[in-house]
Amino acid sequence: MDMIKMEINGRMYDVVNLDEYQKNPDAFVPEYTAIRSFDGKYALPVVSITDSKPGMFVTNCIAHQRLPKEEELVDYNIEEKAINLSDSKTIGELMEKQEAVRDIEKEILTDVDNIYTPKIGPTDSKAIKALKEAVIDKHIDLDKYGPRFGPNFNNDKRLLSKDNISLQMLLRMCNALDIKATLILEDESPDVPNPMGTTIVTELTKESDND
Repeated sequence: MDMIKMEINGRMYDVVNLDEYQKNPDAFVPEYTAIRSFDGKYALPVVSITDSKPGMFVTNCIAHQRLPKEEELVDYNIEEKAINLSDSKTIGELMEKQEAVRDIEKEILTDVDNIYTPKIGPTDSKAIKALKEAVIDKHIDLDKYGPRFGPNFNNDKRLLSKDNISLQMLLRMCNALDIKATLILEDESPDVPNPMGTTIVTELTKESDND
């Protein structure tokens, strides 16, 4: 399966073929997935049957597409706008394309439509409180980070309404939101039994998914 990224109307989409989506729709986030039109020229966001916007409504058996108006076709044109990471001929070309994707993503993420502000409750654990405070300080539109979380984005988002969070999920959230989490281990006080006599500092994010 090709890895194709494309910005459409201020949102980054993964562009896939219709048969790929129908075979395993659960592997994609519908809000951030676009499907090639029947002629292969355009990327059409996945939409509901009642949606009036350009897009494609898909079930296991049927697919119905709604093409954009003539003057809007360029915004959905795959040849004009898509970045295909899979057809890179060299490592250098791949890196250039990845940088282009990051530049587009940064522009999308910094264009805030709806600031997400999680509520901090009196029973919140220290970990979830710190995460919520970090999200508040970032002043972000959390929904625009959806592609980074993958198919479980809605479940992950609900974690920010809870009063506790596991270490694994805390690191998952931090990685997706560009937040560095650091663990510091040191003696509780100078007179503890068997003191370490040193301070151990390690960054937990970025590599945590492979731990």
